[in-house]
Amino acid sequence: LEETSYKALMHKFWNSDVLYSQTKLQCMSTTSFKVDKQYTIFPEAFRIYRYLLRQWNQFSTFGAMDINFLLEPLEAGVFIRDYNLHMGIYGLEGIKIRGFRGQVVMQFKRNAELQRVLALLSYYSQFTGLGIKTALGMGGVKCEVIE
Repeated sequence: LEETSYKALMHKFWNSDVLYSQTKLQCMSTTSFKVDKQYTIFPEAFRIYRYLLRQWNQFSTFGAMDINFLLEPLEAGVFIRDYNLHMGIYGLEGIKIRGFRGQVVMQFKRNAELQRVLALLSYYSQFTGLGIKTALGMGGVKCEVIE
Protein backbone atom coordinates (compact mmCIF):
# COMPACT_ATOMS: atom_id res chain seq x y z
CA LEU A 1 0.00 0.00 0.00
CA GLU A 2 1.20 3.46 -0.82
CA GLU A 3 1.63 5.92 2.01
CA THR A 4 1.58 9.68 1.59
CA SER A 5 0.65 12.88 3.37
CA TYR A 6 -1.57 15.79 2.46
CA LYS A 7 1.54 17.97 2.19
CA ALA A 8 3.20 15.48 -0.20
CA LEU A 9 0.07 15.32 -2.37
CA MET A 10 -0.12 19.11 -2.59
CA HIS A 11 3.58 19.28 -3.46
CA LYS A 12 3.27 16.55 -6.10
CA PHE A 13 0.48 18.28 -8.02
CA TRP A 14 0.74 21.95 -7.13
CA ASN A 15 4.49 22.62 -7.24
CA SER A 16 4.94 21.22 -10.72
CA ASP A 17 4.85 22.67 -14.22
CA VAL A 18 3.21 19.51 -15.51
CA LEU A 19 -0.14 19.96 -17.23
CA TYR A 20 -2.60 17.15 -16.64
CA SER A 21 -5.11 16.33 -19.35
CA GLN A 22 -7.05 13.39 -17.95
CA THR A 23 -7.25 10.66 -15.39
CA LYS A 24 -8.29 7.04 -15.47
CA LEU A 25 -10.26 5.91 -12.44
CA GLN A 26 -10.44 2.13 -12.08
CA CYS A 27 -13.33 1.31 -9.75
CA MET A 28 -12.11 -1.94 -8.24
CA SER A 29 -15.11 -2.61 -6.02
CA THR A 30 -18.78 -1.71 -6.44
CA THR A 31 -19.15 2.06 -6.35
CA SER A 32 -22.36 3.99 -5.84
CA PHE A 33 -23.66 7.35 -4.70
CA LYS A 34 -26.99 7.83 -2.98
CA VAL A 35 -29.18 10.39 -4.73
CA ASP A 36 -32.74 11.10 -3.62
CA LYS A 37 -32.75 7.90 -1.55
CA GLN A 38 -31.73 5.84 -4.61
CA TYR A 39 -28.39 4.22 -5.43
CA THR A 40 -26.74 5.32 -8.67
CA ILE A 41 -25.54 2.77 -11.20
CA PHE A 42 -23.61 5.23 -13.41
CA PRO A 43 -20.83 7.68 -12.49
CA GLU A 44 -21.30 11.42 -12.84
CA ALA A 45 -18.25 13.71 -12.91
CA PHE A 46 -19.75 16.40 -10.69
CA ARG A 47 -20.72 13.88 -7.99
CA ILE A 48 -17.26 12.33 -8.00
CA TYR A 49 -15.37 15.62 -7.64
CA ARG A 50 -17.85 17.15 -5.19
CA TYR A 51 -17.39 14.04 -3.02
CA LEU A 52 -13.58 14.17 -3.26
CA LEU A 53 -13.46 17.89 -2.46
CA ARG A 54 -15.61 17.35 0.62
CA GLN A 55 -13.43 14.42 1.72
CA TRP A 56 -10.29 16.53 1.28
CA ASN A 57 -11.74 19.36 3.37
CA GLN A 58 -12.99 17.03 6.07
CA PHE A 59 -9.73 15.13 6.60
CA SER A 60 -6.90 17.32 5.30
CA THR A 61 -4.19 18.19 7.79
CA PHE A 62 -2.53 20.56 5.34
CA GLY A 63 -5.24 22.99 4.26
CA ALA A 64 -8.83 23.18 3.12
CA MET A 65 -9.96 24.16 -0.36
CA ASP A 66 -12.73 26.74 -0.66
CA ILE A 67 -15.72 24.62 -1.67
CA ASN A 68 -17.90 27.66 -2.42
CA PHE A 69 -15.28 29.01 -4.83
CA LEU A 70 -14.18 25.70 -6.40
CA LEU A 71 -17.30 23.60 -6.75
CA GLU A 72 -18.79 25.27 -9.82
CA PRO A 73 -15.48 25.53 -11.76
CA LEU A 74 -14.65 21.90 -10.89
CA GLU A 75 -18.00 20.71 -12.19
CA ALA A 76 -17.58 22.70 -15.41
CA GLY A 77 -13.90 21.76 -15.86
CA VAL A 78 -14.21 17.98 -16.24
CA PHE A 79 -16.31 15.49 -18.16
CA ILE A 80 -16.45 11.74 -18.66
CA ARG A 81 -14.54 11.06 -21.89
CA ASP A 82 -14.84 7.29 -21.93
CA TYR A 83 -15.89 4.38 -19.76
CA ASN A 84 -15.93 0.61 -19.62
CA LEU A 85 -18.30 -0.27 -16.81
CA HIS A 86 -20.50 -3.06 -15.65
CA MET A 87 -23.04 -3.25 -12.89
CA GLY A 88 -21.90 -4.48 -9.53
CA ILE A 89 -23.89 -5.62 -6.52
CA TYR A 90 -22.73 -5.18 -2.94
CA GLY A 91 -24.56 -7.25 -0.34
CA LEU A 92 -24.94 -5.72 3.11
CA GLU A 93 -27.07 -7.32 5.83
CA GLY A 94 -29.59 -8.70 3.36
CA ILE A 95 -29.71 -5.50 1.30
CA LYS A 96 -28.35 -5.48 -2.25
CA ILE A 97 -26.77 -2.18 -3.23
CA ARG A 98 -26.42 -1.67 -6.97
CA GLY A 99 -23.53 0.31 -8.36
CA PHE A 100 -20.83 0.25 -11.02
CA ARG A 101 -17.37 -1.26 -11.47
CA GLY A 102 -14.76 -0.73 -14.15
CA GLN A 103 -12.89 2.17 -15.73
CA VAL A 104 -13.93 5.79 -16.13
CA VAL A 105 -11.74 8.24 -18.07
CA MET A 106 -12.13 11.85 -16.97
CA GLN A 107 -11.08 14.59 -19.38
CA PHE A 108 -9.92 17.92 -17.93
CA LYS A 109 -10.64 21.17 -19.75
CA ARG A 110 -7.80 23.62 -20.45
CA ASN A 111 -7.21 25.55 -17.26
CA ALA A 112 -3.83 24.77 -15.68
CA GLU A 113 -4.81 25.54 -12.08
CA LEU A 114 -8.06 23.65 -12.33
CA GLN A 115 -6.25 20.71 -13.95
CA ARG A 116 -3.92 20.55 -10.94
CA VAL A 117 -6.83 20.51 -8.50
CA LEU A 118 -8.65 17.83 -10.52
CA ALA A 119 -5.47 15.72 -10.81
CA LEU A 120 -4.86 16.05 -7.07
CA LEU A 121 -8.42 15.06 -6.17
CA SER A 122 -8.40 12.19 -8.68
CA TYR A 123 -5.18 10.80 -7.23
CA TYR A 124 -6.55 11.33 -3.71
CA SER A 125 -9.47 9.01 -4.57
CA GLN A 126 -7.11 6.05 -4.11
CA PHE A 127 -6.84 6.91 -0.43
CA THR A 128 -10.47 7.82 0.28
CA GLY A 129 -12.44 5.67 -2.14
CA LEU A 130 -15.53 7.00 -3.88
CA GLY A 131 -19.15 7.15 -2.87
CA ILE A 132 -21.02 5.40 -0.12
CA LYS A 133 -19.86 2.78 2.38
CA THR A 134 -16.14 3.04 1.61
CA ALA A 135 -15.36 1.94 5.17
CA LEU A 136 -17.13 -1.35 4.35
CA GLY A 137 -15.21 -1.99 1.13
CA MET A 138 -17.27 -0.21 -1.49
CA GLY A 139 -15.79 2.41 -3.81
CA GLY A 140 -12.20 1.16 -3.97
CA VAL A 141 -10.28 3.04 -6.68
CA LYS A 142 -6.96 2.94 -8.52
CA CYS A 143 -6.01 6.08 -10.38
CA GLU A 144 -3.68 6.97 -13.23
CA VAL A 145 -3.19 10.70 -13.86
CA ILE A 146 -2.13 11.45 -17.43
CA GLU A 147 0.00 14.40 -18.52
